[in-house]
Amino acid sequence: MSPEHRASGRAPLSTVISVNHIQCGEGIDISDDGMYIYSRRSFLEGTILEINFELGGKHFDLSVKVSHVQPGVGFGVTFMDIEPEALEALHEVVARIRKESC
Repeated sequence: MSPEHRASGRAPLSTVISVNHIQCGEGIDISDDGMYIYSRRSFLEGTILEINFELGGKHFDLSVKVSHVQPGVGFGVTFMDIEPEALEALHEVVARIRKESC
């Protein structure tokens, strides 16, 4: 997805991503509403997945919707139905990553 279509700016990161508890790829950037996952595995746009990852010392289990696919490279996801506590923790971690990457 191009930057002009994103609701919020992305921050760089590197974290292992599991899909349905199976290691699938590496999260390479994140925003308040989604992330890009480098993976040779591909999913159809619109597919709903359960992902989990560690970030900033916190563990996240999130439902996501595949929003963009680059076959053989990776895919972008949009976070869905995040619990308020998890959303607040995610916002804090993303803000910290943005600050550290400047």
